[in-house]
Amino acid sequence: MSDDEDGVSYETIKSHLDQQKRSNKPIEVAATFYEEAQAYLDQLREEYEDVHARDPASKEVQILRDELFRAREALNDLFDLRAKRILSHTLSEDTEIDEADLTAEERLLFDNVQEQVSRTREQALERAKRSSELRVVRVLEDMPSFTGADLRIYDLDAEDIVSLPGETAELLIGEGKAAELG
Repeated sequence: MSDDEDGVSYETIKSHLDQQKRSNKPIEVAATFYEEAQAYLDQLREEYEDVHARDPASKEVQILRDELFRAREALNDLFDLRAKRILSHTLSEDTEIDEADLTAEERLLFDNVQEQVSRTREQALERAKRSSELRVVRVLEDMPSFTGADLRIYDLDAEDIVSLPGETAELLIGEGKAAELG
């Protein structure tokens, strides 16, 4: 979808925002949409400043100020809504997103979040797996009673050989209070 031949306008931004509100995935926008929108805002701001310098109390100044405010708000709302759609699709493993509908900036957001979610998911699952596995350790010193990762109370003495949840065993080994066997 290409934007107006004359570039982006408030109407273009508002139209994209309205379309995006009706869609649960990012709608198609021009690859250069954000650059064009920023150029439009810059041009509008320059026009406002010129008119304001000539006649600060004019009706035209009020109109330009309102348009600049509305356009900036609509663009921010559109970006936020698109980012929410992208994040939602990133978290949902079974939902496809059409990468052609994303700008370069949004594609980077999508890739970074997807990579981080995947990495965090793997780490969490690996940690859960480690803590559910039992590990056999030899206790190296007498210890006061403590509650393990499995919420059981352990009362261990030096030279005891015990099976402990992976997370508990890892902690004791890391502190030099136990050694893993086999």
